[in-house]
Amino acid sequence: MRILGLPSDIGDPRQGRRTEGEKYPIGACGCYRISWPLEALERAGYAEVEWGAYSLPYAFEFAREYDLVVLQRQTDPYIRNFVRHCRRLLGIGVVFDFDDDLLNLEEVNPSYVHWGTDRDAIWSIYQRLLEEGNVDPRIAEQWTPQLAWQVAHERRAGLKQVLSEASLVTVTTSYLETRYSKYTEVPIRVLPNAIQTEGWRALKPERPAGSDDYLMIGWAGGDSHKRDIAVVMDGLIAVLERHDGVALAFIGIENIKGLFPEHLRNRVFVVPWMAIEEYRNYVAGFDIGIAPSVDCPTNRGKSGIRIYELAVAKSGGMPIVASPVPYADDVHEGMGLVAHSAADFRNALGWMIQNTREARQMGQRLHDHVLAEHTYSAQVDLWHSAYESLL
Repeated sequence: MRILGLPSDIGDPRQGRRTEGEKYPIGACGCYRISWPLEALERAGYAEVEWGAYSLPYAFEFAREYDLVVLQRQTDPYIRNFVRHCRRLLGIGVVFDFDDDLLNLEEVNPSYVHWGTDRDAIWSIYQRLLEEGNVDPRIAEQWTPQLAWQVAHERRAGLKQVLSEASLVTVTTSYLETRYSKYTEVPIRVLPNAIQTEGWRALKPERPAGSDDYLMIGWAGGDSHKRDIAVVMDGLIAVLERHDGVALAFIGIENIKGLFPEHLRNRVFVVPWMAIEEYRNYVAGFDIGIAPSVDCPTNRGKSGIRIYELAVAKSGGMPIVASPVPYADDVHEGMGLVAHSAADFRNALGWMIQNTREARQMGQRLHDHVLAEHTYSAQVDLWHSAYESLL
């Protein structure tokens, strides 16, 4: 079986092809859902694979050399044309992969600007992103509330169309399987997220400047998770108040210091988002990992990848405190602590700070469990079975 993987950050065909077969940079989602599982399939001898964020004109040219194409979340018209080209002209299978419930985002989620239905909410989010410098100013001059809504509307319509035209839809969780089954008769297979162990070996722990003397409680993620942090903020503040030797590190979320009392901000460290290779070293610098999460439709569809990363970042494991949604199935009893509220987080972290030996043993058990059950090598047969069903 020959597989071509094209992640969601595939090059825009309007940019043209700069060199033969040139790849554009690939993001974390493309790694977890395209490149790493395909590499596992090839290592297992199940497939010959090629993957990358190629410009689409190049993909049109050599897709005929493959048995199936795997795409991720793309919904633009030129992608839909590519799907028709593969299915109808080349007669090859097309897999669409989704790792988020894109059609049911809450209005507080920044990604609602791309997939939402409420015109006023979309424009409000767009304006906020513009103020934060996250919108190309050349685009900002042309956009209107109507245009912003129209783009989101077309994306939703495009997503529903690709759901109906695919040969197979793959998702990360059973929750997403249920959600997307409402929009398509195409078979849906659950292929859970996993950890690529090669990238997490022999890490060199990094710490923010000035934090070396503290026991570090750490979190990593994007700005869309600000409200996940907000629900446990009182608990985190209480931990800093009670334990002078403890600090907090946040990777990838900006403007978080302002949520803490001024006298505690010297023990709150913020690290900008970075390439995944460097990001891993900062995760390895945590002493305790936290994974707070609001119980909402978006988070119910999330996988346990945040838990897996924290678990394998240290060879001896890392103690973890997590919210039950969506992590209850990943932080098993004796492998970490599940906290339902800010007070629970405060108490769980306090226990780990005071009982380091027992906490580390929890981390070690979770570390060993993840390496045994949640790697691409352990799950490669699931991916092979799903893809082989199209041949």
